[in-house]
This record gives sequence, C-alpha cells and structure tokens, in this order.
Amino acid sequence: MHWVDWTGRSSGRSRRNLTLVSVNDPRPAAHFRAPGFDLEGSSALAELTDLVAAQVAPGDVVTINGSVPQGAAPDAWTTMAGVAVGAGSDLIVDVYGRDLPSVLRRAGCGVLACTPNATEIEDLPGVSGAAGDDRYVAALRFMADQGVRLPVVTRGPDGALFAHEGSIWTARCSVLVERVSVGAGDAFTGALAAGAALGHAAGHELVRFAIAVATAHVEAIPLWRLLDQLPAIRDRVAFERWRDL
Repeated sequence: MHWVDWTGRSSGRSRRNLTLVSVNDPRPAAHFRAPGFDLEGSSALAELTDLVAAQVAPGDVVTINGSVPQGAAPDAWTTMAGVAVGAGSDLIVDVYGRDLPSVLRRAGCGVLACTPNATEIEDLPGVSGAAGDDRYVAALRFMADQGVRLPVVTRGPDGALFAHEGSIWTARCSVLVERVSVGAGDAFTGALAAGAALGHAAGHELVRFAIAVATAHVEAIPLWRLLDQLPAIRDRVAFERWRDL
C-alpha cells in the first residue's frame, strides 16, 4: 500500500466539522459542518494530482470524495480520476455535482465502485427524467455503461442498491440503536476501499463488508470493539434480488 503524502501542501482555509455523541444519552448525535476548502489562487489540487501520478502504483486503491473545492478548476476531479486510473489503481468514486458524469466517462472501467446517494444521482444522465424507482435503475445503468465494476446507490436507513452480473440487488442491515447517522455513507465508501485492499471481491462480498462497517458507524461502536463485533453485524446483512439491470 502506498500513502500519498500531502502534508502542508495547502495553506488555505481548511474545513473542520464537529459531531457530538453523548455516552449516557441514547439520542442520535448532533453534527455541525463548517464551510469547505477555498483554493482560490492555489495550485494545491494540481500538486496533489502530480503526487498521485508519482506515488500511486498498480493495484493501489484510490478514492476521490466530495465536491470540487471552491476556486479549483471545474475538471479537477476528472483529471485526477484519469491520472489515478492511468497509474493502474482501482478507483472508488464518491463525488457529486456536475463532475460525477465526467469522472465516470473519463475513468471508465478503471472505476472499481461508484457510490452516489439517492439525491446525488440526480447529476447522472437519464435520472432527472425518471420517476420513482426508475431513478435508481437509470443511475445504476449509466454507471454500468461507463464500465464501473460495482455501481452503487446508497439510501441511508434503506441500505444500498447495487448492480452485479446483470441484476440489481438490495443490501440492508438492521440497526439495533441509531447513534450517529451522519457520515454513514462515508463509512460505507471507506469500507469499500479497505475491503478491496483486503481482497474482498467486488459484488456481494464487498458490499456486505461495507454495509456492516456503515452499520457499526451508525451504532457508534468504538474502534477497539469493531473487530470483535463486525462478524455478528455482517451476519445481519441481507440481500434480495430486486430486478434486472
């Protein structure tokens, strides 16, 4: 595994979020989100892209997440995706906005997984004109048509939809106690990356691992207990074939 060292590369305003969870209060966490990066006049993203090109090796897992920061070139994520795939990495895409379709078109079959949520799929072609569940089908088909090996739509407490071998599947896991709902999608995407690095196959195996980790996040299971409890959570993950892709 190769780590891209970007320490101290950006001197601009950075983002700090705060999530408060009470040990003795069963209510869900409170979350406070600050404004994102402002890279106006900065070459930070270009430098990061150069580092990806220099340090990422074939077989590495690279994730690109979130929206392009203020002041960055509008095609910044698309350029970085092309560089990561060109270096031979397995790319996981968790971006939203106008960049999402262009990233997928550029990276194509180099994308191991793409994980927009039920709102973010509106940026994909064919979704806004569809109704109801057809929106999810249109999103998954577009991702599959671009060559994405594991197209996913995350749906919060309703779990995830994913496409695999010509079928669309649902994946759900019961939550025993909801403590931290914010960040569950990020936990899911991070677990996809970790699971891929651990050798889990793209499909039910990898989705099961990611759903279990996201559920552990929602239940606020601390890291020192995660390894012990994760097998039992994985056993609670249920799949159902939903329809043809």
